[in-house]
Amino acid sequence: YPYIVNSIVSMFSEKILQSNFKLVCGIPYGGMHIASVVSYKYNLPLILLRKETKSYGTKKNVEGEYKEHDKCIVFEDVITTGSSLVQYLKILKRHKIVVNDIFVICDRKHVKNDLLLEYNLHVL
Repeated sequence: YPYIVNSIVSMFSEKILQSNFKLVCGIPYGGMHIASVVSYKYNLPLILLRKETKSYGTKKNVEGEYKEHDKCIVFEDVITTGSSLVQYLKILKRHKIVVNDIFVICDRKHVKNDLLLEYNLHVL
């Protein structure tokens, strides 16, 4: 439902524009479609995280063009414990991609995850 995705991006737009970033990334798989629309709308590069590292070819788990210390905003659909989000943030950190802002559609807050406290978490 593209109209829902466009509505979500519109609701985030003010905070997106206030963020300092060069790259857009979506957490597999729920955040990827939101990140794609943001990348398209603001004409910014999109990087993709793989759920599993490829066993062939380049064997990358981050696809796209980026430089060390590039700033990136991240999109996620739902946080329950935050553990999968933290896992992907660690991958970005290993590639020296800086994340300050995370945009989440739904935060269930079943568990407080202290590892997310260092980020600006924007929740609908």
